[in-house]
Formats: sequence, structure tokens, C-alpha cells
Amino acid sequence: MTQNLQTPALRQSVYEDMACPHLYGAKHVAKIVTPGGPAASRGIEIHAVFATYISHLVKARRRRTDGGSEPGCQSGPRAFQIQS
Repeated sequence: MTQNLQTPALRQSVYEDMACPHLYGAKHVAKIVTPGGPAASRGIEIHAVFATYISHLVKARRRRTDGGSEPGCQSGPRAFQIQS
């Protein structure tokens, strides 16, 4: 009797690493950490800034769709309908 096993979804970075068996084995099996340099540090910093900005946009959109439930907001649900 065979079981139908499903493969979990892969992140894009893991999928790209699988293109090179050596790279995949080193990063995901042997857990070898690649040394970071100035470019890697800058990329991580930029990624964090974008993640923070996108979180801000999502929160702002949620506040708008709640009909002005933000503290100190003078508009109500009707104002959101007019803005849309």
C-alpha cells in the first residue's frame, strides 16, 4: 500500500538553491552559514526597511477600510465611500 505524500510548498530562495545540488546540500542539509559582506548587510537592511514600509501600508489600509476607526479620526464610514 502506498501513501500519497505531498511536498510542502517551497520558498523561492530554497527553490533557487535546489538548482545546484552542492549549494542546496551546503545551506540546507549541512547548515553551513555563508559569510556576509557589506553588500549582504546592505541588502538585509534594505529588505527590513521595505518590510516595515509594507507593514505600515497594510495597517493604514486596514484603518481606512474600518471606516475611520483610528483614534482621533473625524471621518466615518461615509467618508471612506466618498474617497473610494
